[in-house]
Amino acid sequence: MSNLYRALRTSFVTAIALTLSGCVTLLPESKPADLYRFGADATQVADNAPPRPAPRVGVARISGAFAQAASGDKILTVTGARVAYLADARWISTASVLFDEAVLRGFDASASTVRIINRNEPALAVCILRLDVQQFEADYDHGPGGAPQVNIVVHATLLRAADRAIMRDEVFRGVVRARANRVTSIVAAFDEGVRQVITQVVAMTSESARPA
Repeated sequence: MSNLYRALRTSFVTAIALTLSGCVTLLPESKPADLYRFGADATQVADNAPPRPAPRVGVARISGAFAQAASGDKILTVTGARVAYLADARWISTASVLFDEAVLRGFDASASTVRIINRNEPALAVCILRLDVQQFEADYDHGPGGAPQVNIVVHATLLRAADRAIMRDEVFRGVVRARANRVTSIVAAFDEGVRQVITQVVAMTSESARPA
């Protein structure tokens, strides 16, 4: 009886192992997502203004809101009332982090009269800049097969550091049609749209910020 029991147990264990191994091989392999970024070439923001003065006026940057559906590492698209993310494509970091980094590069690369100060030097701030990204998406306004239009909307508020009075309150837009319905073309349109918005933000801040 014991030999029969051991034989049955061995057969049962072998059958379970074969079943599990079969399940593992049947699981679909997930395709790794391609990673993209925007705002890396901030030198494009520099204009033809005269050389920057030294020292430049300090502007403090405070955190603003970022459209929640687009704030992560997925690339948001809109087709009518349908919202989706591009398949097998991701930003290399969250869109909110990439945008913040692009803003800093934009101010550093421009020939403006202002600069974004570090957190350890708040006493040098003449103005406070808040940027709320209200829209950051690729709109398939010509249908799902057409080249989408990238729409970026940023609400910019510039406050006087001394009393928090509002100096400027404006909405800037970056609107760029992708050259084709391909991920690389859509990413390039996001990059250009971000450049457009940051160029406007830098110009507004430079016009309004004055030495204390």
